[in-house]
Amino acid sequence: MGKLQKAWFLVADREHARLVEASRTPHGRCHLDVHGEFRPQWLESEHARPSPLGGKDGHSYASVGHEDEERLHRFVNELGDWVTGCVKQHGIESMSVYCSAQVLGEIRRRWDKSLQSIAEPKELNIAHLPTPELQSHQAIKKLVEVD
Repeated sequence: MGKLQKAWFLVADREHARLVEASRTPHGRCHLDVHGEFRPQWLESEHARPSPLGGKDGHSYASVGHEDEERLHRFVNELGDWVTGCVKQHGIESMSVYCSAQVLGEIRRRWDKSLQSIAEPKELNIAHLPTPELQSHQAIKKLVEVD
């Protein structure tokens, strides 16, 4: 099997995601290019405002005590739309998706089949790592088979 030169991956947590292209340099090092970051607008505008889950007259589409679950559902749905656009824009044919088990479960339930067919989900919560640390992470280096 030949060495892979480039690979796409997505790292996501419950509030943001990054789409990254990994490549192997001629010197055998892993190089990362961040091609986009996703943060839903409704999360950024929450400060000093009513809950985005609250509706008119104090009603909410989320049951009391399930607001976090509804936020995650909404985030994963919007993330899927954003990733679909990125896939089309960059011509991505396959990508690894690194996230926590909870986010992973929602991705499997909520993303459409066409997006799931190119996404290879992996339970690994590394979205909090800055890009230089991602670059040296073993899972990312393995994507481009860098030793």
